[in-house]
Amino acid sequence: ESRIARPNEHYEFCGSVCPNTCFDEVDVNKLDYDCCKEGCFCNKGLVRRPDGKCVLREECPLPSGNEKAHGCPEHEHWNLCEAHCQKNCTNYKETLPCTKQCEAGCVCDRGYVRGLNGKCILKEKCPMETARTDRKRACPPREHISRCMGHCQMTCESYLKPKPCPRKCQKGCVCDGGLVRGPRGRCIMPSKCPAKSDTEETVYNSFCPDNPNGCLEYCKSRGAKHGQCQGYQRAECICINRS
Repeated sequence: ESRIARPNEHYEFCGSVCPNTCFDEVDVNKLDYDCCKEGCFCNKGLVRRPDGKCVLREECPLPSGNEKAHGCPEHEHWNLCEAHCQKNCTNYKETLPCTKQCEAGCVCDRGYVRGLNGKCILKEKCPMETARTDRKRACPPREHISRCMGHCQMTCESYLKPKPCPRKCQKGCVCDGGLVRGPRGRCIMPSKCPAKSDTEETVYNSFCPDNPNGCLEYCKSRGAKHGQCQGYQRAECICINRS
């Protein structure tokens, strides 16, 4: 990346992954991100305008009604960093465990949260029973609904060496805090994870459920006699060496 900064900018080797823009309601530089990126950043007190120039916040263009320029619906606005981690009727009273990444998209205006139909509504309009019962009814015990992290969860195989999640948003049931998904799909304490066996290997989300035959083919390539899809949503490829 070029190290030649434009007016009102400066170069940093390790700058914020989410620089301030005209569309941010808070100072994102004050957020706790433990990663950084190299590049040119706006000088202190300035934000980046849609045309790429660094200006005072007072020089930012006024929002255009429903943010038609970005295709955002009513009661939403464009945000360059926090689209992957938004509050809704099930979690607006909680502190979200957002990943340290930056993803642009439409987010709810201040005072609004995502309702059950995906539209942004005043949090006072959320159903009274949602936070207490909807998550329990929709998910098994020890789990809750996640709007974005359903595809990327800690398991007995991965919690000691977590990998970056794909840059996408997928709703689904995830384990409650401190728990991981065990080999049979249930959420358990990490201390309850089974010790690794020489006769069984689990490959999470590698082939199942999109390509069950791929699971068997993979297992045979590893010298195993059997391969089958098991666990939560049959998303685990189990290689078994024993007869």
